Amino acid sequence: EARGYTRKRLEYRYYDKENQMILLSRTDVTDAYMEEKEKQDKLEDALEQARTDALTGMLNRQGMEHEVKMCLDKDEKAALLFVDLDNFKNVNDTMGHEVGDKMIFNFATILREVIPSPNTICRWGGDEFAVMMIKTDRKRIEDYLAQIDHAVAAYNNSGEIPSLSYAAGYALSSEFPGLSYKELLARADEYMYEN
Repeated sequence: EARGYTRKRLEYRYYDKENQMILLSRTDVTDAYMEEKEKQDKLEDALEQARTDALTGMLNRQGMEHEVKMCLDKDEKAALLFVDLDNFKNVNDTMGHEVGDKMIFNFATILREVIPSPNTICRWGGDEFAVMMIKTDRKRIEDYLAQIDHAVAAYNNSGEIPSLSYAAGYALSSEFPGLSYKELLARADEYMYEN
């Protein structure tokens, strides 16, 4: 017959038989605490994995939504940059998914190298990326985009296949006060196609 799991709690009592009294009583819950901590750590790891893109190690859409909502509440000079790689479907269809994955990974690496912390980068899905920039303005965003252009050109000049190209759009929260995360993202997406 299988026994159910029971949690251990060790109790120590030091008893004076002569005077019939307890001199010292001590309870050790270290094992129970460590067990609970291990469970909590596993839950946190699972949550982290649920919010992380497996290929790039960046946040995924769900993780980004959480971060951006917190950021928008705190920073009125935040901006959301939306980036879409060109020809990704064609690369996947003609060269295979491994090459497509390499393309995504290489572009993610460029974004990480160009855009410093505490800005948040995520793989939005497929060939799309989103970047939440804090304490920023149009000039700084344009500077980042110029650096991305430069890094992409250097990558393409290295002879790597497939070559990279992208479209980007952004929206500043200060120019659209009160917009939700999804509305701000939609605005950045629209701006990408306007330019």
